[in-house]
Amino acid sequence: MVLVANLTDDAAGLLGSADTASLPVLPVAITWAVVIAGLVVVFVLPVRSLDLRRRRRRAEQRLDRREAQLLADAERSVCATTVAHDGRFAAAYAQQHLLPDRTFAAALTDAGIGTAAQVRRCPTTLVPWLCGPIGHDGHDLALRGADVSRAR
Repeated sequence: MVLVANLTDDAAGLLGSADTASLPVLPVAITWAVVIAGLVVVFVLPVRSLDLRRRRRRAEQRLDRREAQLLADAERSVCATTVAHDGRFAAAYAQQHLLPDRTFAAALTDAGIGTAAQVRRCPTTLVPWLCGPIGHDGHDLALRGADVSRAR
């Protein structure tokens, strides 16, 4: 209440009236509240918005760098340690590392997997991989097969 009384005294002084009783307290308090809220909107919210944009941009750059590194690693053989890949890495791995193998082409067609899927073979370990857009949604997958040469 003291703050409101001081504000009304200051407002009365600015208006040239010495009588503070003639100046209503509620409109002055509302005016000050609107001014303070306006200052918050004008100064605080844009700064926060810029900070959020900057953080989002940094996170996107980090993800882009990670994906670029992952795609660059697609040439390296991970056939001995991994059983499946999906998405863009699966497509890159199939194209950059695995070699085409026509041995199972007829079996894929007979199984109804589709003509887009293909069997490819790792040049290092000779393990077969089922690769390509598999399923109704056409999501790229690379699924490692069994290494029958080592089973004997």
